Amino acid sequence: KNGESATIEMREAYKLRRNYIVNSFGELGLPCHLPRGSFYAFPCIRSTGLSSKEFATKLVEQEKVACVPGSAVGPSGVGYLRACFATSMEQIQEAMTRLGRFLKRVKQSG
Repeated sequence: KNGESATIEMREAYKLRRNYIVNSFGELGLPCHLPRGSFYAFPCIRSTGLSSKEFATKLVEQEKVACVPGSAVGPSGVGYLRACFATSMEQIQEAMTRLGRFLKRVKQSG
C-alpha cells in the first residue's frame, strides 16, 4: 500500500547495476545476454580457453571475485559464469576492475 515508490526505486537501481555489469562484460570481451527477470548475469568465457570451473576458481584465488561456474547450473552453462549483481554499484565496479586485470593475465599466459 505504501511501498510503491520504494519498489520503483529498487527496480531502477537493479536495472542500472544490470546494465553496467552486462556492458562491462561486453567491453572486456565476454559476451553477455541481458537478463530480464533475475539479478544474475551469465557471461560467456569460452574465448579465454578456461573451463567455467577453472575460470571461477582462478578468479577468486587471484582477484578475490566470486562467481559460480556456469557448469554448476547444468550442461547448458558450460563455458559461462553466473555473476550476481545484487550488491552495491561500488562493489560491482571494483569486481569489473579486478576481472579486467585477471583477463589481461589470462591473455598473456594463453
